[in-house]
Amino acid sequence: MSTHGVKVTGELNTLSLRHFFQKKEDLFFLGLAFPQAWLEYMFFSLNAYAPLSVEVFYATRGIFVAAIAVIFYVRKSAYGVTWSGLSWPITFLMTIAPFLIILELPISGLTVGILAAIFGGIGIVWSYLPHIHVYSKLDPIRIAAYVLISFSVASLIRVPINLLPIEVAYIITAPFPFLGIYFARKALQRVDAVADHCVPLTNENLRSLVPVALELALYGIVVGITRFSTEGQQYEMFANTMHLAFRFAFPLILLWWITARRRNLSISRLCQIALLFIITTLLAISVFGGTGSQLAVGLGYCTRTAIIFLLWLVLALLAHRSRLHPYVVFGVGWSLYMLSIVAGMLVAEHVGNGIFLTDSLVLHMVYLLVVTTVFILFRSDKLVDLLPEKEKSTAPKSDFELIMQRCREIGNERGLSKREVDVMQLLCLGRSKRHIAEALHISEHTVKGYAKSLYTKLEVHSKEELLDLIEVP
Repeated sequence: MSTHGVKVTGELNTLSLRHFFQKKEDLFFLGLAFPQAWLEYMFFSLNAYAPLSVEVFYATRGIFVAAIAVIFYVRKSAYGVTWSGLSWPITFLMTIAPFLIILELPISGLTVGILAAIFGGIGIVWSYLPHIHVYSKLDPIRIAAYVLISFSVASLIRVPINLLPIEVAYIITAPFPFLGIYFARKALQRVDAVADHCVPLTNENLRSLVPVALELALYGIVVGITRFSTEGQQYEMFANTMHLAFRFAFPLILLWWITARRRNLSISRLCQIALLFIITTLLAISVFGGTGSQLAVGLGYCTRTAIIFLLWLVLALLAHRSRLHPYVVFGVGWSLYMLSIVAGMLVAEHVGNGIFLTDSLVLHMVYLLVVTTVFILFRSDKLVDLLPEKEKSTAPKSDFELIMQRCREIGNERGLSKREVDVMQLLCLGRSKRHIAEALHISEHTVKGYAKSLYTKLEVHSKEELLDLIEVP
């Protein structure tokens, strides 16, 4: 099946960048780059002026995204709610968060730092959600391409901005959160509302993710410990250059590895990549003088960044395949990682009186992480294929495409809305109303309303009459 002109097959080596950017509007799928670029300067303001608020920033992100996940899991009626009225106020608070810290306000610095961390934490989560919504509607190859290229573009955007005074950088990046929301909304208009029909996750797949989730939590704790133990160090040119080059190059290398090298992508494969970075960092800490060496600092930052990239990619692909709302999938995974980082920072703060005395603890935790990761890889050599073959339709492929085409033609002839055509296509493919509601992220009641409306416009009274109308056997 073709999506925006990209035929998704096993021959991944036939894909190149031109397949992902056939029209200038396809650039809207890279909107994730804006909140990612903004995040760099939010962290800078917190680390420089209110370091105690960094933990609050992580905790706010974890708690808020977990709350979103619970709301969308418990209340299916929330699927059809756009929440657009909250976007601009939340984005505004997110934008002013770094300025609250650097401005001299008539309240205590700690209070200002906490408020900025809360505003920024809620805002960055809110800016992520529409992008995960967009990606969940694309085919897997395009998900991988847009997520990874977005991270690379974010790093590229930072290069000229980093050369400017920090106050100017804050001003230049202030519109980024708004641009991120705008790009996400424009991207949603480009997405086919009929979700890509891939192999859904089974209960067995979900059970196999439990040890991976626990491993993610353990890694988050290690990241929190190492972050706290290196927080007071000067981020010198060597480590900074290494980190910047890595943030730009790694997503593009990973994308090339998936496409040009025709490598399949699975949880197991990504665990292997993460393990490689962890072992390299462990080696640097052991050989070059603990977590205080610049090489260890640089590798530590690169490893954390790699995990963020891999986690975003995994959650976007899982959201595409899961029957749960994408906010639920993203919320569970992201909150687990964020809150684990907070736990690690609290451990480092209260063990060994903090900085550098935690080197031994870091080494022991990283060793535990390596051992448990290897155990998971041996337990299952292929944990959840993230780029599976398409779901086999009960109808031949030619009939499947014909049904989609005939529904669009009849919809244009009879004046159906785009959403009514989407519902008609899925009804003709034999999908249940519950499946349609989950695929289109609307309530079942809304689906029934669209079905009733299109039946009236088409002057049919049953699904059989609808199939007869489109004249497909």
